[in-house]
Amino acid sequence: MPANTAPATLHLHIGALETVASLRAPEAEVQRFVLPIGCNTLWSAPGHRGGPSPLELENAIQTVEDQIEGLHHLGFDAVHPDA
Repeated sequence: MPANTAPATLHLHIGALETVASLRAPEAEVQRFVLPIGCNTLWSAPGHRGGPSPLELENAIQTVEDQIEGLHHLGFDAVHPDA
C-alpha cells in the first residue's frame, strides 16, 4: 500500500432488524448498504434462555455470509476490486 493511501474501512451498525454497512474507501464516496439481518432476525427466539442452539448459530452465520456476499453485486467490487 502506498504511504499516502489510507486503507478502506467498513463500519457495521447491527440493529434489531437490520444491519447498516458503511464502506469508506480512499478517494471514493462513502457507500451505505442496508442488510435485512439483525439481532432479532437471525434465530427464532433470540431471548430464549440458554441462547441459540448450535444449528441456529450455524444458520445465522450462513445468513450473514449470504448477505455480505451480496454486497459484491451492489458495487463493493467497484470500490475495492481486489476483494
